[in-house]
Amino acid sequence: MATFTQPYLPEESVVELRDEVPIEVPEDATDDEAAVVEAFGRYYAVVEQHVWGVELDEEDYASVATGERLQGLLDQARERHENERVTVGPPVIIEVLSVTASSGKGHLDVCLDVGNSFTVGQESVPRMIDQFLRFDVDLDLVEADWKVSRLLTDDEADPCEAVFE
Repeated sequence: MATFTQPYLPEESVVELRDEVPIEVPEDATDDEAAVVEAFGRYYAVVEQHVWGVELDEEDYASVATGERLQGLLDQARERHENERVTVGPPVIIEVLSVTASSGKGHLDVCLDVGNSFTVGQESVPRMIDQFLRFDVDLDLVEADWKVSRLLTDDEADPCEAVFE
């Protein structure tokens, strides 16, 4: 597995880069639903690299995202670079609450455990990230590849604490 030394930090921090965040596919998932879950695992591996400060190009983002989500990632990448901001913390753990897929549209409700992570930037004091996050995610089938098209943070992350107990 490849490693990367995070930039902008006063002390060395080396992270392992993953090609895919492993996510357990629900036992009753269809093949399309399993493909949606796996696509989100690839998407989140790119997000991890993004927040850890890895220099990615538009093609890297476009391989896992489309539409408004792709544009959001590109905007965030520019802002992160300008503000020399990175996230420090353990690799994320993801659990699926629900998944659907049909007619080229996929949907996920997922919980994330980001551990004791925090964001550091040149213009701010370190900011802790909530340990448990919940995302409402839409994916589109684009030329035979599932890609994240929309991702919203669900303010109701309480069910996620029980998922990771």
